[in-house]
Amino acid sequence: MPAFTKENLVEQSQNFNAATGRKSYQFTKLGQIPVGTLPLSAFNCVQEPLIEQKLAHLEAAFFDNSGSVLPLEELRVRLANLRIYCTAMRKILLSSLYYLKVQADGKTLYKIGVTTRSMSQRSAEIYRDLLSHYKVVEIEVLGTWANRGNVERYFKYWYSDFNYPIGSLTEYFRFADKTQLVERDLNKLQAKILSKVEEDIVDGRLDEFLATLLVDEQMKTGDVRVSNKLEANLRQRFLAQPSSQRIIAALNQGDRLRDGAALASVSVEVARKVLAVMRKS
Repeated sequence: MPAFTKENLVEQSQNFNAATGRKSYQFTKLGQIPVGTLPLSAFNCVQEPLIEQKLAHLEAAFFDNSGSVLPLEELRVRLANLRIYCTAMRKILLSSLYYLKVQADGKTLYKIGVTTRSMSQRSAEIYRDLLSHYKVVEIEVLGTWANRGNVERYFKYWYSDFNYPIGSLTEYFRFADKTQLVERDLNKLQAKILSKVEEDIVDGRLDEFLATLLVDEQMKTGDVRVSNKLEANLRQRFLAQPSSQRIIAALNQGDRLRDGAALASVSVEVARKVLAVMRKS
């Protein structure tokens, strides 16, 4: 249980266990995801802060505990790690979630999926796929949600009991009397508004920055230490991040480091790196 509480998967509730007389435990919203009890409409509110936390953690990994940039050999690995993560994020953010109603030889099916193309192109492809299994197919687009490629996997998990595989096609469902409930869940998804960091990732600006660093002449020479210019660029970028700015604002108001980390929705480790880099700058 301590391991689960440390990872914020469970928490003590206000209710007591009648058998032991002790307070019982309950899943947090984060803990409800792996056990499939977090409502679909609440998923983004839990996952999106975790994505930002991961980004902050990857950028904080450029620095040691004193606020100095790591030696080049280690820094190269950290830069590559961040670039890989941002590539995966870009793919998700560029994808639109879609929900379809399909009439196939008298059966009513529903399909969830993601695409980076227009729905007319994707629908034509789906139509061709289904014609290898059914004679008469009609497709109706019930909804699309831009930049919500992250939701598809949890939708499939949340509604796995209703999954209806068609050969190798696994994204189809039969909901019977739950169709309105499913549509209501999806329509509760809020429109995705990209943050400044996400805009940089989608537009490729962050990738260009990381790619430039990875092919920097100093990186090629095999020097052990980074140049003052490279170190200054990395510090400036790290301190300019929204999470870093929230931590700095909290510290300037006299808040404790732990409180600043909570306010910025990052780990205390990241907050310590922000403070150390500030002192170095």
